[in-house]
Amino acid sequence: MTSDLGPFPPTADSPISGAGSGIGRAISVRLAAEGAAVAACDLDGAAAQDTVRLLGNPGSEDREPRGKHAAFQADVSEGPAAKRLLEQVQVNRAPRRTPPQLGPLWSLALASSSLP
Repeated sequence: MTSDLGPFPPTADSPISGAGSGIGRAISVRLAAEGAAVAACDLDGAAAQDTVRLLGNPGSEDREPRGKHAAFQADVSEGPAAKRLLEQVQVNRAPRRTPPQLGPLWSLALASSSLP
């Protein structure tokens, strides 16, 4: 299968919510395979950390994160928590690219985090 995401520059960061399992984890794995640095976000911080470990160097025995990916814990369904998460990701892992399918969600999250 070929990717329609195009090549990721080595510095491209991609924030993924729900990255601790299921579709979010699968998206994280795919984007990492395409060369993106993944900011794995999940309600379960340990699960997000597990995803980051999974993204370690291919073939490495310890599967430790290689520093390119980062894990974040937050409940993005709550405005203040989502806003704090976005600020933390922007400071620590400034996103430079999101998959086209997720772009509007990222914009919506930014917009809704500024609501009173």
